[in-house]
Amino acid sequence: MIPPQSTSTLVSPSSAVTPSSERQQPNRKLILFNFGQQVLSGNLPIYFGVHIHSIQHIYGKTTIYSSGKTLAGIAHIDDHEITILDLCRYLSNQSVAEVNYLIALRSPDVDLLGIPLYESPVLVEVPPKNIRELPTSYRHLDYLGVANQVAIAETEEGTQTAFLLDLNRLISLMIQSVE
Repeated sequence: MIPPQSTSTLVSPSSAVTPSSERQQPNRKLILFNFGQQVLSGNLPIYFGVHIHSIQHIYGKTTIYSSGKTLAGIAHIDDHEITILDLCRYLSNQSVAEVNYLIALRSPDVDLLGIPLYESPVLVEVPPKNIRELPTSYRHLDYLGVANQVAIAETEEGTQTAFLLDLNRLISLMIQSVE
């Protein structure tokens, strides 16, 4: 007797369609930085970061003009006026001693927003699974609430937890520092 023909098609695991949620997503490129020993968690510097698509340019040594009464300042670079946010001062009550780098960020409400740094920022690639949203309750309770996400990244110094900055929150900080 001849067995009946099967009308179903077998699919091997290698040829199966993977749901979009399980597909390998490309790593996210982030720029990470810290403020050295000025902003600490225990004895370790706290790392901050921004998605690379938010960065307009990273400049070297820059002069910043500020009254010193608010978190805001201004820098004149090439054809640009860059509004400066002294994030280090917000986090530690100390300004960056010497501005060796300036990260200029694209922002929806301000032409360019700059964050002064003493140490060189680093480029890292982070798998999407290593980037998580910070709880809203935490963002309202801690000064690190200037971040909306946290990333676990590998650097030359080892595994780092970096707080990814929320540009809209940074702008509101500047406005609040004037009021």
